[in-house]
Amino acid sequence: MTSVVLIGPAPEQGIIDQLDDPETARSLASAGEVRVSRHPGGSDGFLAELAEADYLFLTGRMTPEMMRAARRLRLVAVHGTGYHSYLDAELAHQHGIAVANVPAYGDAAIAEHALALALALAKGIVPLDAAVKRGEWSMPQTVQLAGGVAGVVGLGGIGLQMVRLLEALGMEVLVWTRSADPARLAGTRAAYASLEEVFDRAGLVSLHLALGPATEGIIDASLLARARGGLILVNTARGGLIAPGALEPHLATGRIRAGLDVFPHEPPGPDEAGLVGAGDAVVLSPHVAFNTPQAGLALTRGAAANIAAYAAGEPTHLVTPPGR
Repeated sequence: MTSVVLIGPAPEQGIIDQLDDPETARSLASAGEVRVSRHPGGSDGFLAELAEADYLFLTGRMTPEMMRAARRLRLVAVHGTGYHSYLDAELAHQHGIAVANVPAYGDAAIAEHALALALALAKGIVPLDAAVKRGEWSMPQTVQLAGGVAGVVGLGGIGLQMVRLLEALGMEVLVWTRSADPARLAGTRAAYASLEEVFDRAGLVSLHLALGPATEGIIDASLLARARGGLILVNTARGGLIAPGALEPHLATGRIRAGLDVFPHEPPGPDEAGLVGAGDAVVLSPHVAFNTPQAGLALTRGAAANIAAYAAGEPTHLVTPPGR
């Protein structure tokens, strides 16, 4: 029986276009017959397609119902890094389904976006732009980052890229990560510090952690209470890293300003009114930090390569043990 590689549910046109990339096409074809789903997740049409698939190139949320329908499925190749946002990996393992993600595809793109949010807040770009367009001409002071202290929370590829960008601006960089390996900071001037020290000293803190049980809500009210007045907090990682309700009071007073590309719910709902309604205390973008042509192609190639490697008996980037 020919193996089936299913792309779905209902991938966006950008992903469909990337399937014509020669490297991606070769990877997928090496694993089996490639089928692109036109059905939304959870629909009868998608469940029927999933029942015939050996490999799933996952482009949306995978529910428990989908896992039950996937009687042949061997691997879910998540089209992203943060697999917790796509599926319950432990439940997949219980169903005998392996899960692989794509690390490091957008390190430069995401770090650049984080820096852009930080600079927009430090320099007041959004309100100043609006004022000039209204015909106003005031010249308030802005914030200089050079010579200041920055904190980078999380030292994967994105965090390391952010360290380099901040150092290039002339900032002293403190780093907190769950696994403080001195070798990771080789070639930089950054130093490891506790989370408490990061928030005590930094005028800018940028979050670059994966979201999981150990990190959900890790930026809590007690940490934010320690922060210096005027702190710029940037989050391009996952909204769930910030404890519910912890940030909003500080935005309301202007004590903290935030650049957010991610939210607890996306798009933000009524519960996020304190975030999206915080006026000039926030600069917001709709989870687009990763979304450059270069990063998008690298992501698609990575997911396809994970499928090819699993089919060849040499699994890569598994986040659960191999399935059946």
